[in-house]
Amino acid sequence: MKELNSIDDIDLDYRIDEAIERVNEAFPKPPRFHFIKRRFRFLWQRLTRGWSDDDTWNLDIPIAKFVLPRLRRFKEINNGYPSGMTEEEWDEKIDLMAEAFDLLIKTYDGDVDETVYTDEKIDVGLKLFGENLRGLWW
Repeated sequence: MKELNSIDDIDLDYRIDEAIERVNEAFPKPPRFHFIKRRFRFLWQRLTRGWSDDDTWNLDIPIAKFVLPRLRRFKEINNGYPSGMTEEEWDEKIDLMAEAFDLLIKTYDGDVDETVYTDEKIDVGLKLFGENLRGLWW
């Protein structure tokens, strides 16, 4: 090891490159074949059962992407509302549910910052969805 007499004796670029090389040796990249094999497996799963194991990584997002367009369309074609509620109250609840799923997707994609306010709106909408799931029919 070379003796260091001043800060100028440190070759920072060399030390960074050396550190990166050590990390790459300790954690080698998996072979490309591994990723290609996974993609084919996920494709096969989608073709045979309609979804793949890849969808279970962040299960909330595929569920939100499935529910959101259907919830919006439900509001358009719905011709009734649950007993004990007015049509306006029901439409407002559907809007809050749709907004929750929309915010969930947007925060995951990075389009909206995750804040306490957005988390609360998501929680309220998802709670309403759970409470009113059986009322989503026409």
